[in-house]
Amino acid sequence: MKPSKIIAIALIGWGLLSLNKGGGTPDVVPDVAFPAPPAAMQAEVAGVKAYRGKPNAALVGKFYADFAEVLGRDTNIIKTAGQFRAGHQRAQELFAEKIPVAASLSGLSAQINAVLEKSVGLEDVAFNRTKVVESLSAVAWALGGKS
Repeated sequence: MKPSKIIAIALIGWGLLSLNKGGGTPDVVPDVAFPAPPAAMQAEVAGVKAYRGKPNAALVGKFYADFAEVLGRDTNIIKTAGQFRAGHQRAQELFAEKIPVAASLSGLSAQINAVLEKSVGLEDVAFNRTKVVESLSAVAWALGGKS
């Protein structure tokens, strides 16, 4: 086998292994529209918006845009604030498992939780799905929007 083929195979193998390590994931986000929320909601997410432009912030924004879409489509699974909070916590943990965001976005989780606490509340009661979807979308905009 020619040395060039051995090098090519080694580079391909190294590239495939690098994809599975989970660390050092680049801040690559598909071209997704993050529509601007109303002015009042923009004020609520001002603390979150402070993280815009930091490494992986737009990727976290995409996560929240997707979360908003899924929650908006749900009509039968998440019915209470407690179920939403548990689902949100698990989704955050699964997302953070492969995407190293803690170092570059320290404090962001507290900012997001403060926004969601206003729309979800702390009681385990039926919640206003529309308001929560709006809050999730506003978080997405704050992290990945252009304006």
